[in-house]
Amino acid sequence: MIKSARVSPLLALACVAGIVALSRPSYAEPARQPNIRVSMVVDAGFNAYVKENAWTPLRVTLVNAGDPIEGELELTNTSLATTERFAQPVLLGRNARRQVMLYAPPGSDSLEVRLVSDSRVIASVTPVARQLAPDDRLVLIASDPPDAFNFIGDVRAPNGSTSALALLRLDQFPDRVAALSIADAIVLDNVDTGAFTQAQRDAIRQWVASGGHLILAGGPNAELVLRGLSEIAPGRPARALTNADADALTALIAPVADKPLDAFLLSSPVPVARLQPAASHVRVLVGSSETPLILRREIGRGMVDQLAFDPALAPLRNWPGRAALFTILLGGRVGLANDVGVTGEGAAAPFAAAALAAASPPSPLVVGGFFALYVLVIGPFNFLILRRLRKLSWAWVTAPVIVIAFTGLGLLTGFRLQGNQPHVHRLSVTLGDATTGDAQTFGVFGLFSPRRTQATLEAGRSLMRLVEPPRNPDEPADAVTLAIGEPSRILGITVTNSNLRTVYARDGAMLPPIHASLRFIPGTGDAAATLAGAIRNDTPHRLRHCAIVAGKDYQTIGDIAPGVLTNVELKLTIGHPHSLPLLRTINTGRDMPYGGVPGLGASRRTSRLHSSGSFTSLAGKYPFEQNTPPLADALVHWQDFSDEPIRQDAQFGLVSAIFGAESAGPGVYLGCWEWRDETGAQIAGASYTDRALRLWRLPVEQHLAAAGETLPPDIFTWNIIATNARIELNDNGLLMEPGEHIIALIPWLDMRAASTMALIALNIEFDSASTSLSALQDASIALFNWQTRAFEAVINDASDLTTQNTHSGPYLSPSGQIFIKVSSPMDSLTLTRLATSAEVRAGARQPQP
Repeated sequence: MIKSARVSPLLALACVAGIVALSRPSYAEPARQPNIRVSMVVDAGFNAYVKENAWTPLRVTLVNAGDPIEGELELTNTSLATTERFAQPVLLGRNARRQVMLYAPPGSDSLEVRLVSDSRVIASVTPVARQLAPDDRLVLIASDPPDAFNFIGDVRAPNGSTSALALLRLDQFPDRVAALSIADAIVLDNVDTGAFTQAQRDAIRQWVASGGHLILAGGPNAELVLRGLSEIAPGRPARALTNADADALTALIAPVADKPLDAFLLSSPVPVARLQPAASHVRVLVGSSETPLILRREIGRGMVDQLAFDPALAPLRNWPGRAALFTILLGGRVGLANDVGVTGEGAAAPFAAAALAAASPPSPLVVGGFFALYVLVIGPFNFLILRRLRKLSWAWVTAPVIVIAFTGLGLLTGFRLQGNQPHVHRLSVTLGDATTGDAQTFGVFGLFSPRRTQATLEAGRSLMRLVEPPRNPDEPADAVTLAIGEPSRILGITVTNSNLRTVYARDGAMLPPIHASLRFIPGTGDAAATLAGAIRNDTPHRLRHCAIVAGKDYQTIGDIAPGVLTNVELKLTIGHPHSLPLLRTINTGRDMPYGGVPGLGASRRTSRLHSSGSFTSLAGKYPFEQNTPPLADALVHWQDFSDEPIRQDAQFGLVSAIFGAESAGPGVYLGCWEWRDETGAQIAGASYTDRALRLWRLPVEQHLAAAGETLPPDIFTWNIIATNARIELNDNGLLMEPGEHIIALIPWLDMRAASTMALIALNIEFDSASTSLSALQDASIALFNWQTRAFEAVINDASDLTTQNTHSGPYLSPSGQIFIKVSSPMDSLTLTRLATSAEVRAGARQPQP
């Protein structure tokens, strides 16, 4: 007999407790939350100054007081319905401090910078910005002491505003040329430019070639200032200082002095570093050839001024003429570094990008042949075969089969004609200087794919943006990330066969080498003045469809093979001075030839032109700067496009997109096309079509203007260098508000006049429709007399200029300059024509200022 076992109550309780304990859910130990303490400071522009039509640099300073963090800095525009997101990856260690550069594209308004890690916003900042207009002047200054050049703030821009100053350290200068385009001038004094990185030096050189104005101060630390920029400096300074008479500086500022010149005389000599010109085509702007006080070197569209003295040191430190000196040096130059390549929401860039054979419909020959074959097969062939087989009743089966087969064949053929891979249409303009090679590249890329795909576009160190029409905020669109780096990338861009995407990019570049030897030949009798000489192609590639351009004048050349020397002769017949004021604001809104705004459309292509004597006629349609042939006449429309008509659309759209103004800039340029790309833009596995325009600013030999020689309007550059009111260039002409305005006509080549005596033909006209008769009667015009060093009234009633057109006197400076002062005490004037010329007369020659 088996006895039942008794269970101890204590044991039972223990078992129950164990079961309960095992059945309780187990909870993981809470993970330690990361200690994230990141502070972020964002400095927009330069001392917060920005311009709406220029790229804006943003310097982001990150300080991490917590655990290491890996994330991304992103920049977004909160005021626009945009899908663009500019980003930079960041890695911050414990107690790390790091500076990162971001760049906002033109047109950005309400910006927000965020630090994001694991989809979590760690920090966000809305940077403070002070908006400048495109025609406001911004001067970047790096000097020791920092406030040594505050007086430049008193120098007025042509629009009447004072100059904005940004005082910087050397490490605050960006290393991408597009980010410098906001600046009009850079002044460096008593700082070691050897501290610039190579990328910063390249950016400054490329900025100068694009239209920037660099001013290098001299004196005791002249060598220090040149240490990082000696390649573009006009001169080489001696180590020892010497004393020089500064009366030449007083003579230089005479046209803009607001007091009698006696108030500007210096009682003691000025210590200077003797300058030796470092390159050909360097001008002595002030002083003698033995002891130049200021040297000027023009590089591309810009210039470098080198001072032998330091304006921040005695005796110039307290000189009342310093603001007047920089008024003359700056010469009314505003916005030139950003006047080329401003591409926003206009139609020109997408038009050029879409002018691509790969994205075009099949040719009419292919379509016609396909339909002819279809008709033959479904008709005669089908009938003959069925009749031979005595199966005509099968037609109701064979006809649908043939239709289905040809439909599939058509679709397959269409895809085969366009390929299976993405296609990139790479268009670019490289604009720079022939002597240094420094340049900037403006790229327009069209992205197309026969099949929908997500692509990544790379393009060197470019700053890129998408060019797309505005959309509604609620309209769906793919988000695109633009990663700024080396290389820069656009990530996640959707490319299809129905929506060609357009990308715009700016980057620095080097132009391939060419050699030019040009000289000015004055006109005689009925013969026009000319620029003559030779150009040699020193590149290993063939230069195609070349033309030489000087302002509104041009002459076609054709192709130049590698190593070939070509003789050129350009007649100066347009009778229009080269322009420094900003023209883009009015030119982008006007109807240009060949359709649309700004002049697009294959239906209105021109016939081939052959010389500067044959150009698009705009007479009577637009006043002043607009009543001249467009730049596309010189660079595009004279070519023969019979072999590839769509190429004209691409080239014309590119020129229209990049050059809002109607010229490349003051001086002489060689423009040539190549079918190869140097921007580095690429998509993995893509095919490419390349069209590139190269533009070199060419040097011209110094010219001595002898007595009896006529200087035509075409050799001058005009600008407003001083005003006590406001100037605006609009559709009616040059609007001058009541006040005094000084117009400078300065030769764009190195000119020396044998005499200051000249017969000046003003050739000035005012718009009678927008200018009242009383305003014209009260207006006066004066010419600067280089003997008395004062303005001399030549017209006291501007209502009748035809009988007061020519004036003889010492009105031509030793360097060929003419200064005209227009005064209107009560009402505004609108200038509609300026074509001043000068005939040199025998007489005493004044010493060079």
